[in-house]
Amino acid sequence: MMVQPAVSDRRLRGEALLPGVGFLGLFETGWSLARVMDLHGRPDYLGPDGDQAFFSYEFSEWLVRITTSVDDEVGVPCVESFVLSGPGAPPTVEGVRIGHSCADVLRTYGEAEREEFGPGCVSLTFPHLGIFFHVKEGKVALYGVWRERSDVPVWLRKSVRPNQRVVTTPGLATPDWVEGQVGEAHPLLPGAIPIDPSVPPAPHLRRFGLGLLSIKAPSGWRAQKRNQPLCARWRAPEGEDVVEVRVLDLPEAGLNAVRFGLSLKHGQASRLPALGDLVPDDLCDRWMAEDAIVYESQRALPPQGDADLSLRCYVLLVSRGEYMIQVEVRRTVLSSETSPDGEALARGVMRSLRFK
Repeated sequence: MMVQPAVSDRRLRGEALLPGVGFLGLFETGWSLARVMDLHGRPDYLGPDGDQAFFSYEFSEWLVRITTSVDDEVGVPCVESFVLSGPGAPPTVEGVRIGHSCADVLRTYGEAEREEFGPGCVSLTFPHLGIFFHVKEGKVALYGVWRERSDVPVWLRKSVRPNQRVVTTPGLATPDWVEGQVGEAHPLLPGAIPIDPSVPPAPHLRRFGLGLLSIKAPSGWRAQKRNQPLCARWRAPEGEDVVEVRVLDLPEAGLNAVRFGLSLKHGQASRLPALGDLVPDDLCDRWMAEDAIVYESQRALPPQGDADLSLRCYVLLVSRGEYMIQVEVRRTVLSSETSPDGEALARGVMRSLRFK
């Protein structure tokens, strides 16, 4: 049965907005759009903007505007942020509400990032809390919360939430498309039949010693001999999937030069993330690395039936003293679709790197 707006209005009126979260247990950032709709009914669709979509709920004396985007872990549209406006909007947990003064906000939350966006209008943002306020003519006109996104690639995070869109099918050799209800219904086309990606499970890993280091690799894959002494490669029984580890002399120009060379090798298919804190501090500390860089690239594979397959390459570069360790995981994927099996394989391999 469709939830009536008045029900949600009464349910949320007695609540308070928690910075970075929302209404705990009732309306939170990070929730899937389908979960929000289960509790509060179908929102009004306001339209898209790039990879984001906007929705709103209009209650008797207040309005909530939602920004959604496809979450890089769960694979379905999730709430990225939402904004409250109107005289009846619930307050924040600290007691700030519509109509309070700019001084009230600063006294409650401390120093803010300020930005003027019109005559008598200023935005007060508190990035460490995940909350912001728009002040017009000295009074709070609206406020909202957002969820901070991680800059670390999904395949290098310590843990991730299960992907809700992709079907994992034991015994499957290569990724394919299946009809089913694993993915959530489209918010605008609820009667459409979803077509979900189907992938094989990530292979089981075991640890291998390689002289000065050890690393996990798929236990059922073929170990291949390499001409270079400090190199190891494991290849899947079928297809192009590979795990490779190489220990090389570190170029004088450093890891960025290596990454640039690899990006030229892979051409326009490279998916290079911006430089920054992409490799978690706990891994850099564990490896005692002077520097570490990760990136993805992808190239198309020859056609196989109806599936549009590509080979996605996950690369980790670590520098230690005079040496560079290059770890590369190649996994067959469906076109540009997310690959939870490839991400799990890359995560299991790369986070297992140990030095003796």
